Amino acid sequence: MQQALYGSYAVLWALVAVQTLVLLEVLRRVVRLKREIHESTPAVVKEERLAGGTIVDFEARELTNGGVVRTGDLRGRPSVLLFLSSDLFGPEDETPEWLLDTVVGLKARSEGHLYIVCEGEAGECSSLGRREGFDLPVLHDEDGEVRRRFLVPSTPAAVMLDEEARVIQYGRPERQIF
Repeated sequence: MQQALYGSYAVLWALVAVQTLVLLEVLRRVVRLKREIHESTPAVVKEERLAGGTIVDFEARELTNGGVVRTGDLRGRPSVLLFLSSDLFGPEDETPEWLLDTVVGLKARSEGHLYIVCEGEAGECSSLGRREGFDLPVLHDEDGEVRRRFLVPSTPAAVMLDEEARVIQYGRPERQIF
């Protein structure tokens, strides 16, 4: 009787060991399958963003008056930085409807300062603030350093800042391309 009891314990432990090995193999296959599915899925562009409340230190030359605008100059009122590049449209081109709608919408929403941050040649950028009577300050971001500090991957894009110049929201103008 005692041998039968020891034999049943041995069989029971053997079953536990086999079950453990089977579960480990199932887990390993699930992990491998998940990795294969992840690798075969087309990459979705993940836009890295700054956490809300982050203050980004920057400075850029304002093309309208030649002064320098720094992070501290944006404190006191909400601000919006509208990131554009000089190659979006030429100086002779008609201002796109999406840009007009964006500027009007951002002016209404920000209740503060709206700056165009233009990446490209200073001459081409300086005309952006005067288009269609915008009369907006244009900050020159010649090599895209300000855009990269705000983790903006491409233009056009907008970053809204609160009264303390902290990032509170990202956005991208809706562009209609026909």
